[in-house]
Amino acid sequence: MLFLNMRIIPKENITMNILVVDDEQTILTGVCRTFYKSGRVESVMLYDRGKANGRAVSFFPNGYNVFTAGNGVEAINIFNNIEINLIVLDLMMPEKNGYEVLEEIRTQSNIPVIILSAMEDEISQLKGFDLEADDYVTKPFSLPLLAKRVNALLKRHYGNHEIWKYREAVVDFTSYKAV
Repeated sequence: MLFLNMRIIPKENITMNILVVDDEQTILTGVCRTFYKSGRVESVMLYDRGKANGRAVSFFPNGYNVFTAGNGVEAINIFNNIEINLIVLDLMMPEKNGYEVLEEIRTQSNIPVIILSAMEDEISQLKGFDLEADDYVTKPFSLPLLAKRVNALLKRHYGNHEIWKYREAVVDFTSYKAV
């Protein structure tokens, strides 16, 4: 007799891919450490396609894979090659600024995007929202508050999923994906 398990799993318990785009290494490191919080890192993955050299650090204890990019070109390359669930995006970057990245992403996807920028003037913020950013956080910022914003957006955007698991097989009936 075969018993199949079907249950509702909050999306935060499913691994989510977050792309953090900033040209400041201290910001990238701080954000990654915030999502890690506790537990041990299960794996560290390197991403290398063409000229892009984004790094992906898997933080499975909290359900996140955090990919980082140091400029807009790397960000677009990672976004086009890896399924990303949320982006934390700086505006002032080399090669392609955050507005250009957001514009390009919005032609393909409506994933949640949080702008994280030192540009705190109203015109910059309005432009970000005009390009359909979901949130705008100015630097300096609170890492715990950023984590709460990320969690709230992920929960609101992806909600709960009906998951069926049997041995190594996983089927997500809500997003129509099987692994």
